[in-house]
Amino acid sequence: RRANPKVSIVGVETIEQPDVCIESSVLQSVLGHLIDNAVEASPAGGTVEVSARLVELAGEDLPGYLGAPTPGPFVEVEILQRHLR
Repeated sequence: RRANPKVSIVGVETIEQPDVCIESSVLQSVLGHLIDNAVEASPAGGTVEVSARLVELAGEDLPGYLGAPTPGPFVEVEILQRHLR
């Protein structure tokens, strides 16, 4: 489902590979759309990197997040575009 065949998608391994409990179809849909958007916005020769890591959020970190998160462990997913210069 890649819109630009000249863009590479790379999974970046992190030290911790956290287990995640979520409905897989929801996660697949959300990440799929985000990755598709990054690929479509990338020029030929660019790279889209996808990584995930475990983070610990404290109470002061929570304002600004949607929903009602509580302090504790979360998985942070990062999607980066790298462009050749």
